[in-house]
Amino acid sequence: MVENRFGVLARVAILISRRGFNIERLSVGPAEAEGVARMTMVLDGELADRQRLAAQLNKLIDVLAVEVD
Repeated sequence: MVENRFGVLARVAILISRRGFNIERLSVGPAEAEGVARMTMVLDGELADRQRLAAQLNKLIDVLAVEVD
């Protein structure tokens, strides 16, 4: 979940690519709450690596929540 603002997708994608991940699938759309967007991504990589990436994504100002499956 992210703030629905200009440039948020770019900042998230840059952070992911800098960490060496490849985004295999990406879907972005409005969430239930006003001004919030839901990003769903499929990334390759080990679970521990994805969890570290999630922790880094949570540090971004416009990121509201990250869930790793």
